[in-house]
Amino acid sequence: MENKTKNKKGLKITLNVFLYTVLALLLAFDIFALVSKLSMKSETGAMNFFGHETRIVLSGSMEGNEEIYKAHPEYQIKRINVRDAVFIDTVPQDEEKQKEFYHSIKVGDVLTFIYQKGGNVVVTHRVMKIEENEHHIKFTLRGDNPKGDNLVYDNDQYLQYAYSDTGEIIGKVTGTNAFLGNLLYGLSSNKLVLIFVVIVPASLLALYEVGKIIFAIYMNKKEKQLALINEEKGNQLNEIELLKKEVERLKKEQGVNVQNDVEQINDKKGDNHDDE
Repeated sequence: MENKTKNKKGLKITLNVFLYTVLALLLAFDIFALVSKLSMKSETGAMNFFGHETRIVLSGSMEGNEEIYKAHPEYQIKRINVRDAVFIDTVPQDEEKQKEFYHSIKVGDVLTFIYQKGGNVVVTHRVMKIEENEHHIKFTLRGDNPKGDNLVYDNDQYLQYAYSDTGEIIGKVTGTNAFLGNLLYGLSSNKLVLIFVVIVPASLLALYEVGKIIFAIYMNKKEKQLALINEEKGNQLNEIELLKKEVERLKKEQGVNVQNDVEQINDKKGDNHDDE
C-alpha cells in the first residue's frame, strides 16, 4: 500500500514537472515570437537581452554558394538562409568596451546594421574590408548572395558601408539556427500556427489547472464528509460500548441479587431444619 502511494506521488510530480515545462517553453516561444514580429517592423529591431539579440532573416542575400565557403574555411558564420534565426552580440554601451568591440571585428565576420540608403532597414552582411582613421572605423560589407536581396546598393558591386561612430551597427552575428527561426517566424506570422502551438496547449494547461483546483475542492469536501461520518460512527461505537458495559453491570448486579436471594432461601431452609 505504501509503495502504491509513493508511485502515485512520483507520477503526479513527474506529470506536473512535464506540464509546467511545456507551459514555460510555450510562453518563451510566444515572447520570442512577439519580439521577432517587432524586429520585422521596427527600425532598431529586436529586444535586447543582456547584450544579445535574436532576429529573423527575411532576405536571401546571405544564401551564398558553397564555392565561397570552400575558398574561405576560416569563416565562422557561413550560409544564412531566409527565416533563419541569427544570434547577435550587440555593440556595448560603454565607450571603452565599444572600442574593444569594433577592434575585435575582422574581415569575414558578419555584422547586423541599419542600412540607411536602403530605407533604414536592418541588414546582415559580411565584412569585406576594414579601414580606420582618427575619427572612426569604416566597414565595407557585402552579402554572399547580393542578388538575393532587393536593396538599393551603393554601387554595382553590391557594397554597403557602416561606420563605428554613427550608431548604425547593431552587432556581430555569433550563430544561427534554422529550426528556431522557422518556428518563431511561423508563430509571429501565421495565426493558425499561433493558435495551435501556443493558445490551444496553454488553454488546455489552464483547464488542467482549473480542474486540479476543482478536484482538490471536491476531495476536501469529501474528506470532511468522511471525517464527519467517521466521527458519527465513532460516537455510535462509543455509545454501543457504553451500553454493553451498562448491560454487563446490570447483569452482574442481577447475578449478585440472585445469589443473595438463593443464599437467603438456603439460610431459611437451614433454620427450618434446625427447628425440627
